[in-house]
Amino acid sequence: MWLHRLWDARRRRFHPLADAALAIGVAGAGRIALNSLISVGFGAAVFGRYAAAAAGVLLVGSLAASGPSAATTLGVARRWGPAPGTLPRGLIAFLARLLLVFVALAVLAALLVRRHDPVPLPLWGAAMLGYVLYQVARSAGYALDRADAVTRAEAIGATLPLLAVALLLARPPAQPVAWLIAAFTLGPVAFLMGFGWWNRGRVRVVPGPLTPEERRRGLRESAMFLLGAGSSMAMQYLPVVIAGRLEATTTAAVLFGALQATTPLLLLPRVYGAVMMPAFAADTGADRVADHLALVRPLFVPSLALALGLAPWVAASLGLRPEPSAMSVAALVALMTLLQVWATPAVTVLSARQREVIPAVASAAGLAVAGAVWVVAVRGDAVLLLPVGLALGAVVRSLVPVWMLSGRPLGRLDGPTLRRLVLSVALAVSIAVLSRGTTVVALAGGAALITTGLFACYRVWATLPRGEEHAANRPQAMTL
Repeated sequence: MWLHRLWDARRRRFHPLADAALAIGVAGAGRIALNSLISVGFGAAVFGRYAAAAAGVLLVGSLAASGPSAATTLGVARRWGPAPGTLPRGLIAFLARLLLVFVALAVLAALLVRRHDPVPLPLWGAAMLGYVLYQVARSAGYALDRADAVTRAEAIGATLPLLAVALLLARPPAQPVAWLIAAFTLGPVAFLMGFGWWNRGRVRVVPGPLTPEERRRGLRESAMFLLGAGSSMAMQYLPVVIAGRLEATTTAAVLFGALQATTPLLLLPRVYGAVMMPAFAADTGADRVADHLALVRPLFVPSLALALGLAPWVAASLGLRPEPSAMSVAALVALMTLLQVWATPAVTVLSARQREVIPAVASAAGLAVAGAVWVVAVRGDAVLLLPVGLALGAVVRSLVPVWMLSGRPLGRLDGPTLRRLVLSVALAVSIAVLSRGTTVVALAGGAALITTGLFACYRVWATLPRGEEHAANRPQAMTL
């Protein structure tokens, strides 16, 4: 109890985003612990097959959840702000129908992804549906201003799969992949149960239709987020699925492990986007755009240090030696994640200003570039090209929205940007050097980078304006 009171005090003092940041941090830590437990307990080969199967579930589930999550976040926030505590029945019915349509479309994608999958169809479908509902419920939680309930539900959802895998290790089954997917499914199910319990009686559904304008905006937002967020998720999880089809279990394991390990690096921009999107969507945030864009820029190099520092530890957590091949895959995935971090403020602002077609098309173009590299990888059986395609696609997906919003001519570098570029290259060189050393040297160097990155991120966090000071120092509106 005293820990909860202490956290509440720090949350009120430091920033209103702290609850949401903690929620994503808890979920990320749970995923990392789960992957490590599976890989160390069952071996890297079994984890590679599990990673390919889980990536298929996450891929299709992310595609199905992208549109409904966006419509839920923005539609609920627009109604909740003027009348907290109530939602019109017309909006609820619209969101339910939209969810059914997207799930039905996901069935078609599942027919392609599930080829030769070792997981039984009913279990696979339950895992996918649970993940979709988890994503939509989490979006609703932020729109309803209940980040605290999301945090508690995430803690339960992260704990139960760990307990289930521990029980499986006590008596390993003959076909472990299906059982591991069942343990994974417990996470979204536990989240939904906890989230529903802590929000009982929170929302009162009242009679009321959905206006034609709300329906039009909801459909547009859903379509754009399907193209944008759907392409982004496909770019992340498709290489893991492809590696599994090529029976490159080690590459699949490192790709999936690195993706899950670097997800917490999206913490601040993802939370900031989730919390700030309603304000921008309500057309009340024009004077906050400069703050929104300036927030993530100082975090780029510290976050890159964090991401690259994780590379040797990702390999070690999966029971692999941090050799150059494993660390290069992890580092390329980290680069992809950091590019997404850097672009998140621009994507959020453009989407809320109904210019979401820019990041959506950029994501689709990035997927096309990555896909072209993956075709070469499959035809030439060159599995190391899978993370290369991932990184190249991320460059296209992330840099286009940043340059479109900044208004700078493409290729023009100012002083701060050039310094960030030089520091980034230096960090990449340091990881290349560490990969040539012993395991102890690689892990020690990675730990030093992580510590430095955490300290630098804390300094940025500690200097954020608070409350009235933030409002007083807010710059005037920018013209986008």
